[in-house]
Amino acid sequence: MYRLLDIEVTQYEPSKSLIEFDSTRQISELLYSHLLKTNCPVTNQPDWASVYIDYSGPKISMDSLLKYIISYRLHQDFHEVCVEKIFYDLYTVVNPLN
Repeated sequence: MYRLLDIEVTQYEPSKSLIEFDSTRQISELLYSHLLKTNCPVTNQPDWASVYIDYSGPKISMDSLLKYIISYRLHQDFHEVCVEKIFYDLYTVVNPLN
């Protein structure tokens, strides 16, 4: 099932402060986005990727997660490093069960 989100993005540097969640709702879900874009640190060329987040724990706000993913747009780094940072930020902010 697809869900279209109508959000306004104003921040284009990654910040875990963008991640919001509802600690009163526990859920297991798979979220994904094909909108992760960073810039190659060697060539500065755009580098697009898909992100899949399969977790159980407090319900992550889809709007805030999309803003967080899009905030990488101007960031220069390899995707391997970026996905590790995304994992770490989600783990420390949301504290999922798995």
